[in-house]
Amino acid sequence: MDSINKIGKLNHSERSLGKSVVFSLIFGGTVFFSGFFVLFIMYQNWLLVDNNAASNLKGFFDYKASSIGDSICLPILVGALFCYVFYNKTKTSKKVYIIPGIISAALIVAGIFIQFAWTVNENTENNWTIIDGKF
Repeated sequence: MDSINKIGKLNHSERSLGKSVVFSLIFGGTVFFSGFFVLFIMYQNWLLVDNNAASNLKGFFDYKASSIGDSICLPILVGALFCYVFYNKTKTSKKVYIIPGIISAALIVAGIFIQFAWTVNENTENNWTIIDGKF
């Protein structure tokens, strides 16, 4: 029992899952408010400034990636990854960072590829962020 309770070493039963959940809610909320919420405010301002354009162009909620992905999926994914890391961070092995690291790297590469493919495509459809077909 003494070997488990060494200073700086905690086992899962002594570690607080509640603290990990609080951190994951903070980081998931940060992603929500800095991503989806900011775009939502920008979209509402665009509607106020140019309401006629809204009838001709696809808007913010016409895309599932922005409405479902940015508002629900992305914050939950970030929160779950942070919860996993915070709950397991006191393990002596650095393997706890491999899964979140691989997932994060894959999502970053996928995001960069998607944005690049979207911007170089000559047939990109005009929408509320690309009004005149130019970036």
